[in-house]
Amino acid sequence: MAWALHGANILILCSFLVRDILALRLLSIGAGILFCTYFFAHDMIEPIVWNTLFSIVNVVQIGRMWMQRRKIPLTDEERFLYEGYFSSLHAFDIRALCKEAHVHRIKNKDSITLSGLGVIFDGDLRIEDEVISKGSFVGVRSFLERKDISMEGIVDQDVICIQWSMSSLRTWADHDPNRNNLLLRALSNDLLSKVSHVQSAKE
Repeated sequence: MAWALHGANILILCSFLVRDILALRLLSIGAGILFCTYFFAHDMIEPIVWNTLFSIVNVVQIGRMWMQRRKIPLTDEERFLYEGYFSSLHAFDIRALCKEAHVHRIKNKDSITLSGLGVIFDGDLRIEDEVISKGSFVGVRSFLERKDISMEGIVDQDVICIQWSMSSLRTWADHDPNRNNLLLRALSNDLLSKVSHVQSAKE
């Protein structure tokens, strides 16, 4: 039964060489099965129990990963966020982001008060002397400074704005470093675009 022990250790060694967490967990399960085979031949019950427990945990985690990575149909708003800002995230993450959002559908000549962070899905929103067009964020300074600043906008056409409260968006972003990094990158690009637009207008 030495082959089972050697095989298990080879799989463990291979798990240190892979970057994909799914492959690592599958290799760990395979190693656990070989360890159990070896320990069973030597009537060693305790190691069998521990390796079985490790394998069960890995199976549960693989199930959670499959749920996150599975393909699901996206709504127009979800596809807009995915294609524009979060293309490296799984559809499950985008769905979770949209569940935290409130979609404002503002009619022509109406006004709206926004707090937290929002992004224009369609149309143009006028806040004071600034016109915020489709794809631009509203309330970036509020989010970065962690202050709940309210802003009143006016529309000259029908506008759709996806808006998040400060607490709900930070909870979503803090759940995964990749989410937070992508969000900060999107906000940074938005700020740079607005600064560049203002400088071009002055010139």
